[in-house]
Amino acid sequence: MKKLIFTLATCLFALSLTASPLIATSAASAIDGVQQNTNTPGVAALKFMKVLQGKSTFDLDLFYSKDLEEVYALLEQLSPEQRAVVDEALKEEFKKQFKELVKEVPEIVSVTFSVLEETISQDGKSAVVKLQLHHEGSSDAKNVHLVKHQGKWKVDVDKL
Repeated sequence: MKKLIFTLATCLFALSLTASPLIATSAASAIDGVQQNTNTPGVAALKFMKVLQGKSTFDLDLFYSKDLEEVYALLEQLSPEQRAVVDEALKEEFKKQFKELVKEVPEIVSVTFSVLEETISQDGKSAVVKLQLHHEGSSDAKNVHLVKHQGKWKVDVDKL
């Protein structure tokens, strides 16, 4: 159930990105070559966007939600082999959801984006990344909220 809520929240965010007109750019996407490292909020937000576009492998460790706290606790207790099985099942579920999203919002795969601003809270536990989204002659800015959880910056699914 939580997996479904999480996937739906992710898809809803993706839909919100393409709901308003967006600006085309010939510049290469700022996320090309983004590594798995999510030590900064900006890199985590860009990685999140690549996952939404189906251009990067789904990674549960990139997402945070209060509703997923129990899931995180359970995952920590799993052996690496068990975790690999769970990760694969989640990837397959995300792939199915992504295919449905692309049917509804095909332009999601062609949106390009870059980080405009990265603001980390004074306590260092949360951040907001403002992304500039570009698509077919229009532009829009969207905020992505993140939290620092288990030493990594993760997209706050509760604020999508």
